[in-house]
Amino acid sequence: MKENKKKMELEVTVENFIQELKYHRRDNVRTMLNSGVLQMLGEEDKIPVYRRILALCDKQIAEQLFKITGQFSVEMMELDLKNRNQREFVSFLMTKYLKKIDYKEEEDCERLFEIACIVGNRNMLRYLIQHGKAVGRYPKLVTCSLELFSLIDKIPEKYMHEDCKVAFWVEAALSDRSIEAMNALYAKGFDPAVKNSDGKSAADVLGKRIGNIRYTNNRNGELKRKKDKEAVRYLKRLASGKDGKEKKFSSKKWMITGVAVLIVVCIAGVFVFQSARSDDTADANTTAEGDTEADGTADVTADSGMEDGGVSDSYNTDTGLSVADGDTVNIDYTGYVDNVAFDGGSTNGNGADLTIGSGTYIDDFEEQLIGHNVGENVQVTVTFPEDYGVEELNGKEAVFDVTINGIYE
Repeated sequence: MKENKKKMELEVTVENFIQELKYHRRDNVRTMLNSGVLQMLGEEDKIPVYRRILALCDKQIAEQLFKITGQFSVEMMELDLKNRNQREFVSFLMTKYLKKIDYKEEEDCERLFEIACIVGNRNMLRYLIQHGKAVGRYPKLVTCSLELFSLIDKIPEKYMHEDCKVAFWVEAALSDRSIEAMNALYAKGFDPAVKNSDGKSAADVLGKRIGNIRYTNNRNGELKRKKDKEAVRYLKRLASGKDGKEKKFSSKKWMITGVAVLIVVCIAGVFVFQSARSDDTADANTTAEGDTEADGTADVTADSGMEDGGVSDSYNTDTGLSVADGDTVNIDYTGYVDNVAFDGGSTNGNGADLTIGSGTYIDDFEEQLIGHNVGENVQVTVTFPEDYGVEELNGKEAVFDVTINGIYE
């Protein structure tokens, strides 16, 4: 009787599946997904159910869903972004399925950009910027963390017209950290007196936006009104050159941050240089700076940030571990163009250390390792820049066979 009852509970119906989702019974959800329960869904029910599936924040279940649907849509990413776990999971999905999310329509690109700002996913934001997507949402970067704000430097100059720059100032002024955000723009060299194509200054546009806001008739509404009006006054002071102590304090903070970053970069450079010198001793054909050598070959690893760090015993080789954004991993790889291994594109079994998300490797290389396990062999596909500097590689698509040796803890 108990066995029959259990079978009845797992009967593959949409109603039973929704029940299992409701109580977060992940094992049963996996079983029913494999049994084809999603094929029973009506068209109007698919997206809401897909969201509930992803809201479980389970990587294995997400992989099952992806295999069934063939792609993720922006609508599926619309989870509860106030929930920390769901924010982090959406960020994971953005990184792992970076090129497999359906955002062909510009409206989808813009929403995806906004979601990426909320969950703090640098990979997705950088990818959209690189491909000229969601241009109208670029000013949102000024409301983000310092790390995401730095992506402003990646925006092509053709998109940084006067209307866009005015929009940056308005977004900064209306953000929760208005004074700090405006000072950040000022420190980046943005002109606070800039005017848009209609001849309106940033302060004029901001004043009109604030005039259209319906503030709540309570203490919070009044505080917001005062804050916004102060933002207008402060922007006008910046534009006139009569900025106050708030800007000086923030500029000092940005200067300290810049010095700290410079020190870290210098220290990292010393370690890379020492590592490269060590490699020179072991292999005279590899140069420390990735220069083209006498035989016309190039050290692809150095020029693309792929420094051979040597195999270390301090990383964890537990095959149950998976790579996440921010992890430092040790990898081996061999690169191929047109199915032929190219000079300088291999670690030759010596291992290389890489911090995921550091941007030291060729664009899109690091992101493709996320979610894969230690010991796993991963095929990474990248495209060399047109001006890479090696004729045989300029603008070429390359495939790297990558082995994840371990993850540092």
